[in-house]
Amino acid sequence: MYCEANYFSGLLFSCPYKNELETCAFKEIRKIDLDKRIEYFLNTDLEEHRDLITKHLNCQNKNDYKIINDCD
Repeated sequence: MYCEANYFSGLLFSCPYKNELETCAFKEIRKIDLDKRIEYFLNTDLEEHRDLITKHLNCQNKNDYKIINDCD
C-alpha cells in the first residue's frame, strides 16, 4: 500500500514520460489546485489508485521517459 500511495501521489503532480497524452487519466487531475489534488488523493481508495496506476503503466509513452539527471 505504501509504495502504491507514493507512486500514485507522484503521478498526481507530473508525468514521468516526455509527452503527456491527451488521453492520460491524470491529465485533468493535474490541472486542479494543489490542495484539491491532495484532497482527491485522500478521498480515493486503493482500488482507484491501482486502476489509475495500471492505466499509467499501460500508456503508449511508457518507453519514452524524461531524462531527469544527465551525468555525462
